[in-house]
This record gives sequence, structure tokens and C-alpha cells, in this order.
Amino acid sequence: MIPVMTWTKLGNRGAPWWFEVCDKDGVPQEEITDPQSLTFTKRHGPTPTGSITLPPNHPLAPLLTQPGARYRLRSTMDSEVISTGLIRGSQGQGSPGVFGGIVGTGTWNLVDDRVVLGDWLIHPPAGSAQDTRTGPAETVALQFISAAASRLAKPLIVLADQGRGGTVTLSGRYQPLSDVLNPAIANAGIGIRIEWDHNQATYKAWCVEPKTHPLTLTPESGAVPSWTWSMSTPTATRVLVAGPGEGADRVTREVIDAALEAATGSIREAQVDARDVKPAEDGRTITQVYADLDKRGAQALADAMLAPGLTLDLDNTPELGVGTGTGLNLGDILNTELIPGAGIIEAPISEIALSWTTDEGFTVTPTAGEITNPDRVITSRIAALAADARKQRSIG
Repeated sequence: MIPVMTWTKLGNRGAPWWFEVCDKDGVPQEEITDPQSLTFTKRHGPTPTGSITLPPNHPLAPLLTQPGARYRLRSTMDSEVISTGLIRGSQGQGSPGVFGGIVGTGTWNLVDDRVVLGDWLIHPPAGSAQDTRTGPAETVALQFISAAASRLAKPLIVLADQGRGGTVTLSGRYQPLSDVLNPAIANAGIGIRIEWDHNQATYKAWCVEPKTHPLTLTPESGAVPSWTWSMSTPTATRVLVAGPGEGADRVTREVIDAALEAATGSIREAQVDARDVKPAEDGRTITQVYADLDKRGAQALADAMLAPGLTLDLDNTPELGVGTGTGLNLGDILNTELIPGAGIIEAPISEIALSWTTDEGFTVTPTAGEITNPDRVITSRIAALAADARKQRSIG
């Protein structure tokens, strides 16, 4: 009979993780060392999530269901905090045991503290229609997060702001922070991290800048067991940007990628609703309005280019070891030569799935490129539609 594995019986310096159940203030209460399974997916953009599964009669199960229960997940390799967050909901199944008690399983949902970007709204300052900020993408993002935390009386420390990313102008009005910040942060090539520090009883927020991995992945590299790709033509070559105003008085600008039209021999038109751009009044000139509309058009054309889609399932080889230092981290760029005739394509590390089960032990599965899981794609599209609807309501 094969003995059931608990992670205290594995190598890897004992357990792969330390999983601590915390109270609503984030203070660790107990460490769970014998789950039936524990999974956690780190994500560069969307909120990281996971789950822990226990028998329903586990002595620590009541701690997971206490109001405001939190968790802290740390690596046993270097004590690095992988995630802090909330336990939001549970599900399970059970039946009476032959000798009493309950037979079955219970699964508790883990949500990283980055979820506050979806939980907290942008409130415009008193007397203003919107909260508008201009500056490097990193600076603006951290300013918005700090303003929301201050308004909600939530303690927050912003770690070193290095002013990374190009200059952006972002505006919000009663929208979740994620609706406004996530696209800008993604375009800037950086990521946001949020963590709860129970020793200082505060959130910590900072941005990370991915690095480019020196290894070029090819079919012969031995590190990519499988991959999928898709290539598409641009969805627009020119954009009509409709700005402030109504009807015939609405200000419009047309932005054209003449080089692309010459190269492809075709024209594809699209329209962008930019009525949230401030009109030419109160000292603001029409030239400034035109400049803002042109930026919206240029961004729409950039989004329409649709770079080749590439998804890689990676082996956690020594060359691609996941972790701090020289290993792979979220957002890191891999150079790949896997699409016939496409040359070298950059593929960012979009997810790192960590899993421990009694059957398989500890596994790490990094994914580079786009996410093509149908459920994830549908969820992403629904979220994008919802964000667009919230934006329209906020400017209406």
C-alpha cells in the first residue's frame, strides 16, 4: 500500500509552502500542514486566486470560516511571501460517517490582496467631475491606490516609486481601480503587487518591472513540451475618435496608420467613444482637446495590431526555474522562435500555477503568452464588457 503523502514527508526542505490561517487583522493563528490539496495561481494582471481543500471535520476548518478570515502563503525555500489575502467563500460535500462524524471534503477559496483594485472605487475630488492624474504610469497608479486607501481609512505604505512606464493621463469616476489602472499598467510593461504586512498592520503596494530571460525557446530547447499560436490581421487601420459634445457639435478626429494601409493595401475603419475627454472650456484650448483625442486614436490603433498570440506550457527546468533571483517571475519576457515564419516573438510569463495534492505532490506550471482557456477567455471578455459599461455610466 502506497502511503498517503503529506507535504511534511516531501523533500524540498520539508513542506513546499507554509500556509497560515490569519484573523481579520492578518495576524497568523495556525499553520495548516496536512491539506488534501492546495493550489494557487499567481497572475501578472488579473487577481491571483487559489483554494485549499480539507476534510470537513479538520480541527482548523472553523478558523477558515470565521468572519474576515485571511491567509498568508510563504515559500519554505526562502520564506518569501507568495501571497496574502482573503478567504472568500467555500464549498464542499459530505455524508455521515460509519463511525460518526462527516465524510467528505471542504474547499475554501483564496483571493490575493490585489483584489482591492476591484473592491475599491475611484472617487473624484469634491467639485470635480473626475479624478484625473498625469505622470509616469507607475506613479499615477500608486497615487490612485493611495487616494482610495486614504478615503477608506485603510493603512497603506507605497514602496519605492521609480517613475517607470511612459507618461499617461488617467481619469476615473466611481469605477473600480482595476478598470482604470490595469490597461495602463499592462501597456507600460509593469505590474502591481499588494500585500498585507501584519507586523506593521498595513497594506504595502509597489510595482515590479519584468526582465527578459536570456534563453531563446525553440522546438529543440527541451523546455517547451507544447504550444499553441494564432495570427491575425489588424482589426483597424484608421480610427474616428468621437470626443466631447453632442450631435453635429461633437468634436471628432481621425487617426490613420498610413504606413500600414500602404503595406497591406487595405483600409479598415473603427470608431472610438472618447466623450469623457474634457471639452475646450475653463481655459482649456481646442488644441489640447485634439491632442487628447489623437492619443486615444493612437492607442486604439496599437490595440488593433493584435500581435501574434502564443501560449506555452513550460517545463520547470533548471534553465527556467520559477522563483526569485535568476528564475522566472510573473511578467518576465521569454524570446521564442516557435511560430513558422514569424521570427522571434516575445512571450510574457502570464501565470504561474502552484499545486500540491496527496496524489502528485508539489508541481509548478508556468504559462507564457496569452491565456486560451475558454472559461478564462469568456470571463475576461465579460469583465471587459462590464468595465466598459461602468465607464459609460460614470461619464453619462
